[in-house]
Amino acid sequence: EAPFITVATLRHQGTESIAVSGKSITIHKIAADITFKVSFFGQVQTETTEFTLWYAPSIGIQARVSVPARERNGSVDNGDFEELISYSLK
Repeated sequence: EAPFITVATLRHQGTESIAVSGKSITIHKIAADITFKVSFFGQVQTETTEFTLWYAPSIGIQARVSVPARERNGSVDNGDFEELISYSLK
């Protein structure tokens, strides 16, 4: 078995429109689950990260990302939300 395995599952959940730099752009909502599996000296550890991103194909970048808060190893990781508010194509 490989010492490090990554499995990503992406699900398209539709489209939305947002205003960025005063312009309306179409974004695609994508739910993602990424599972990391590490084998080290016979010990196997698995962790899954879930998040949602919104991709803007017209500008070639993600316009939004949301990562929920979660408990991990007895502590709580804060969630995160980022949103594109302006851009410049060169």
